[in-house]
Amino acid sequence: CGAHQPSVVFINEDCFIHTPSDSQQIKQIINQHPDTLFIVFMAIANVHFDEYLLVRKNLLISSKSIKPDSLDTLLGDILKKESGISGTINLPTLSLSRTESSMLRMWMEGQGTIQISDRMNIKAKTVSSHKGNIKRKIKTHNKQVIYHVVRLTDNVTNGIFVNMR
Repeated sequence: CGAHQPSVVFINEDCFIHTPSDSQQIKQIINQHPDTLFIVFMAIANVHFDEYLLVRKNLLISSKSIKPDSLDTLLGDILKKESGISGTINLPTLSLSRTESSMLRMWMEGQGTIQISDRMNIKAKTVSSHKGNIKRKIKTHNKQVIYHVVRLTDNVTNGIFVNMR
């Protein structure tokens, strides 16, 4: 990256996820190159998820089964930027409220709706509503995909952005 300054770098999660030092090195490279878009293809298989999520200004997590049209659109935006035409990736960065973030951690620890409700001192219906918001923001109803996105984001960044309003 340092010598060539590429606009886009594609990384297969399988290349670094099994070794903590490799994950740390990828994290450092992503942080050192804020003007390069890193697209990490998730190692998860056999799930119906063909989406992508911008988790940082320069980090996009994608399913390996991303639709070609979606990838064309993303890369087209980058090529416009390179050619001097004003263009950036027009996607919202994934972020959660503080409540959603706390709840997601408990959910990923295997706690159920009632347990989360009791610990957070909120109604079960409110927990279900927050779960729905998380699923919408991560673009899936599949808990395995949600868990994977959280784990991958934690490995290559400091975690999913949390709104501190």
